[in-house]
Amino acid sequence: MKRTIFIFLLAITWPSTQALFTVTSEQDSYDGELHKKITMGCRFSPVEKSQISQLSVIWQRVEPLPVMEVYRLEKGVEIRNVTDGQFQNRAQLLKDELKKFRAVLELFPLQISDSGTYQCIVKHKEADYKKTTLTVRAPYRPVRKNIRRLNNEEVELSCESQGFPLAHVDWSEEELTRRMNNTSEKTSEGTYKLTSRVTVTGNVIKNYTCSFMEEKKTGPSATFNIPGEIPVRSNWSHGYAAVGVISVMCLGFAVTSLILHWRRKGVCLNSLLTKHQTNTSIYLYLHSISQSFIRLNIHPSVYSFCSICFLISHYFTQLSIHLYIYIFIYSFTQTSIHYNALCTICLLFNHSFT
Repeated sequence: MKRTIFIFLLAITWPSTQALFTVTSEQDSYDGELHKKITMGCRFSPVEKSQISQLSVIWQRVEPLPVMEVYRLEKGVEIRNVTDGQFQNRAQLLKDELKKFRAVLELFPLQISDSGTYQCIVKHKEADYKKTTLTVRAPYRPVRKNIRRLNNEEVELSCESQGFPLAHVDWSEEELTRRMNNTSEKTSEGTYKLTSRVTVTGNVIKNYTCSFMEEKKTGPSATFNIPGEIPVRSNWSHGYAAVGVISVMCLGFAVTSLILHWRRKGVCLNSLLTKHQTNTSIYLYLHSISQSFIRLNIHPSVYSFCSICFLISHYFTQLSIHLYIYIFIYSFTQTSIHYNALCTICLLFNHSFT
């Protein structure tokens, strides 16, 4: 008796069951990559081919809030003015797939902010919907490494990469991983620029490796060869900086010398010192400069250049030929060619005034 009743009820409800319009999601979740393309689809109950043009399809991002309209098709007509600004000109429906009873959304290019829960709604007399999740990632780029000398014994190693979500950095030694200093900043695209720094001894032969871990998966890495990759400290850096300053001073001295030359007849240059006193004081001054530069470990060429500039300001014509010879011998035995040329130009420049 019970079996008979069940069959009777099934026969009555079967037409309504067949007529039920349903939507199913093709995947529960999707993984996308920044700047790439992705398609997300849902399937709906078959309809007559003549009714395909009467279908309405709506794709929305429902999480995180607020709800955003991604794409809308009303009875075969696209409604673009309701699309949220974030998805303008990036979302489209693959209409040919409607004939296969699929509502497929294409997004391109993907943005980090596209991540969230999406809802596919299909209407045909009746309506149904299903949800799916999209996660957009940005693989971390090749590591950019840098070595900076801190002092005679220590150097700082740094690794920098960019991606999403925020990664974890591991160093080849557990102790370094514990002592590392990590900083991160968010870019305009929503990715993270992550930098990891450690301090190591520079005089020990060793290799150090940093690795960016993306959700427990090893990402890009970089290896430092110490001390082979440590930049050589140049003693010329201080000299070039000093030459720059002295060049400006030399120009000022030259201008002053020119003005004094024009006014020579009205100005007595030896009113304070005799010629002998002037030569002696200049020699002592140059000697004190050389000693100071030696203590500062500045290249001798800087001393020669400074000496020439000083002599210009005091008129070479008042000095003995021995001092000329002293300057030239010192310059040509201690400096490079471009500084010697500069000294010669300074001397000729001075003589043109006298």
